[in-house]
Amino acid sequence: MSDHLEAFLPSENRDYLVSAIVSVYKAERFLTGCLDDLLAQTIADAIEIVIVDSCSPQNERAIIDTYLAHHGNITYLRTPQRENVYAAWNRGAAAARGKYLTNANSDDRHHPDCLGLLAAALEERPDHVLAYGTSFTTGTENETFAENDRSRPFLTPAPFAPATLLYFPFGPQPVWRRDLHDRIGPFDATYSAAGDWDFAIRASLAGKVAHVPEAMGLYLAHQGAITFRDDTMRKENERIRRFWRRADVIEQLYAMAGAPLATPEQQADVHHDMGLRALEFLTPWSDGAFGQDADFARRCFLHALRLAPGRDATRLSLAIVDALRGDVQKAVTTLGELRAGPCAALAERNLRVIARAASRPGHLLSLRHAPSPLGFPSQLSLAAAHVADIPSSSTGSTGSTGSTGSTGSGWDGADRNGAPRVLLFGESFPPDHGGAAPRTEKSGMARHLEELGAALAQSGYAPHVVTGPRPDHAEPAPQDIAVTETGLWATPGLSDLYRLDRLAESGATRAALLAGPPGAWLLPACRLLRKHDVRTMLLPSISTADLATVRQGGDLPYLRFALACADEVVRGSESGCDAQVLHLMGATSHFVPRAVLPAPAPDDFRRQHGLAPDIPLLVAVSDFLPESGLPDLPNVLKRLDTLHGLAHGDGQWQLAIIGGPTGDGPGDEPGGGVPGRANADPRVRLLGPLPRPQVQSALRDADILLLPGGSESALPYAALEAMALGTPWIAPPLCTALADAAGGLIAEPNHFPQAICALLRDADAATALGELGAAHWDACFRPERCAQALVALLEGAGGMPDLRMPASLRRANAAVQARLPGTGKPQA
Repeated sequence: MSDHLEAFLPSENRDYLVSAIVSVYKAERFLTGCLDDLLAQTIADAIEIVIVDSCSPQNERAIIDTYLAHHGNITYLRTPQRENVYAAWNRGAAAARGKYLTNANSDDRHHPDCLGLLAAALEERPDHVLAYGTSFTTGTENETFAENDRSRPFLTPAPFAPATLLYFPFGPQPVWRRDLHDRIGPFDATYSAAGDWDFAIRASLAGKVAHVPEAMGLYLAHQGAITFRDDTMRKENERIRRFWRRADVIEQLYAMAGAPLATPEQQADVHHDMGLRALEFLTPWSDGAFGQDADFARRCFLHALRLAPGRDATRLSLAIVDALRGDVQKAVTTLGELRAGPCAALAERNLRVIARAASRPGHLLSLRHAPSPLGFPSQLSLAAAHVADIPSSSTGSTGSTGSTGSTGSGWDGADRNGAPRVLLFGESFPPDHGGAAPRTEKSGMARHLEELGAALAQSGYAPHVVTGPRPDHAEPAPQDIAVTETGLWATPGLSDLYRLDRLAESGATRAALLAGPPGAWLLPACRLLRKHDVRTMLLPSISTADLATVRQGGDLPYLRFALACADEVVRGSESGCDAQVLHLMGATSHFVPRAVLPAPAPDDFRRQHGLAPDIPLLVAVSDFLPESGLPDLPNVLKRLDTLHGLAHGDGQWQLAIIGGPTGDGPGDEPGGGVPGRANADPRVRLLGPLPRPQVQSALRDADILLLPGGSESALPYAALEAMALGTPWIAPPLCTALADAAGGLIAEPNHFPQAICALLRDADAATALGELGAAHWDACFRPERCAQALVALLEGAGGMPDLRMPASLRRANAAVQARLPGTGKPQA
């Protein structure tokens, strides 16, 4: 190996607008895409490409030689020993002739206009030292920007110099002035992973920074990156925090942002503001999860008190930090002393919050600071500023204002007649259970939200559903229910979080019901609702897999966080999956079942669908996902052929399946799954999705409703509707919620044939079960009864009705079951 640097200078001897520095080490598989990406920039003729090969053992040189032969704007340098990325960038910067520099990481990509827009921003702003754009994340190697769907934003917040002490804000592809290095020096090559954060702080101390949202790039996230593969990044981040988070640096950065610093009181203001920011910020890689550094905040507040002793607002913030760090008694003592001063109201409120937090520690997120004396944008508004329809203006560091976008009915749209708003969170809306939409697997919760919304509207509230993206064929929402579509259930978007923050801080928002599986969406939703003291109720959808996890000693961390934050926890079953998980996690909960009001239905379901009027009719209502049990139901029912005693002769039965494919599972396959097995037996009719009145008609005409899967937390809506209509049902033990429902039988799937025969043989028992189901529905599942329970929780005033199955119905149901031996596992 040579001891000397190899250098190939560009054949074009001229100056360039931008020099793109490409550091190469084991980058052979990325290099062609990287160079093609840079050569495709709209200002490619003004770009110099400086490749620094840090003694890579791969064959990048062969690729580079090909480009050197055809492009005169490429500089190639190869070092005799391996150097880290910051040493390579320094070497490239020293060789570059461009007016502006950028790091062009070999595995990242750009929009064709990216570098041109960033360079133009600096051309137009001679007092700015750096410009950066908007980034998106990909997990696909060598994906071009055009190929990426831009569904994973990599947060690049609006510039605010002091915030650089909390995170690296500039994304993976900034452009900076080459002469900036004359003022602040090169990258610090003693860093291996966090040198760009160190550089960002120094750049922010040297001059203004521009954010250009239209300049977009693509960042490849992979576990082989130094950011993820060991603890180097963590150690270096801590080194930066120790070195840069000094009082003099904080004041210099605030001076760059325009804060006055002439007096000790003004200096105290900036340290107080910095402490508030350290308690809530969004980092670029967080996907909507808030960061917090209570220790840094405490140091800031203590320094502010040294500069302006005795200031009540700062003492209040320091008490909050003490509570967050676990020193609750010290916080209570300080807040007690503040009850006689200008922060008395906040001190009293925070004392009440701390008292509540003894049982629900997440309530500490509701502790409220006095507003910052400075008028700078909040951390959340800085984070959301790159979203086109979100303004970056703010009323202060504790909240933001401004108009929203046009999504759905709008987050800040006026609710009817100024009624108190209740947010209803659910993954899908409106309901499509057996309806025109092909997907039905999420319809239970959607139907629940509709029923609750209608009942709340009747009770004087303004229901506002926060849901996922709705399909093109979605039905209009009911008149009294506002609907907003969000991406909250995928990766929480900054626009969604920002709008939710403003909606939650509105005085019109009284409460929120969070309904859905215990996923990552709970973190930002709970935190924002708790921050604004919105009364929060949690209605988790718990699966059998969740129950197995907890039983085996595992944890559901998102659910645990939500339980710590919620004012009330609601379960949809008496003793089903959700009740069992909440008990195992030590949570107190209230039973509020789903409500349902059967829709008017036509009388000719059998005739309309060509079904025999005198042969027993079995009905199943579900989608084709494997967990629904439908893919195996036709094969299970063939065992009826070997049994005797059906009401109209051996083997005479018909099965109507209502529902459609989802595109997600083997049940959809035309030659197999549900369609293939249904078509193989003329007694099975696959009717597809049907409007709700026809579903009601089917359930009323059916002899039995079959629920072969059903691992839902609450009673399936099909079962509730069958109960209301007096139709008996059969479900497996997996549907744990139905163990506490009258009107049917619990049987293992392989015992379904025996259970069907038993009900069809004993018409009196079937009728009795139907009547018991109708009585249970009338006593516990009417919407007005469930709404009464929910309103009692909303108001926190007690007086909840008891909606558990009456003991008399439970005994009567068990007595009827005893007449039907051999039907599988009896009800609990």
